[in-house]
Amino acid sequence: MVFYNKNNWPAYLFREHLWMSVCRVASFGAMFVLLKGCSVFGFGDGPEPYQIEALEIVTELDANHDSPTPIDLVEIYDSSLHIQVQTLSASQWFNQKAGLVASNPDLLAVTSWELPPGKRILDDRWLSMDRVPVSIILFVGHKSGSPNRIELRSRSGTFRLSIQADSFKLKTEGAG
Repeated sequence: MVFYNKNNWPAYLFREHLWMSVCRVASFGAMFVLLKGCSVFGFGDGPEPYQIEALEIVTELDANHDSPTPIDLVEIYDSSLHIQVQTLSASQWFNQKAGLVASNPDLLAVTSWELPPGKRILDDRWLSMDRVPVSIILFVGHKSGSPNRIELRSRSGTFRLSIQADSFKLKTEGAG
């Protein structure tokens, strides 16, 4: 057969080029299937899991002008709800919380504290989370007029929320 004859070099080169193209397509297809679950390429089933060791909350002796400080930690399980909640200030959140939680019971999980000045708590339940939230936002009911919300940007480590008289800080230790 002339098609397989190496002396007929145009036909031979065409066959070799065709064979190499088929092999390339097959290997890229196999790589795509193998990497489909890899979140690096954006094919993951959901958000990257949080690996939080603990959340420590400390209210200084003069925290919130010597008044109890309401704090809500909000786990959000829906991207569109995240967009809505992240625009709220703390006062808006506390005013709308009951309605948002009632209308989205499977998409929001809220842990609430009201801490007096000079109090320290350690919340270490994080390594046993059943679901992976899209985001976690802390709302601090501080008397100052700022938005008083902060989103956990890092997904790992130990978080320390420190509440002072007019402000608050969130530090992350051991983030990877």
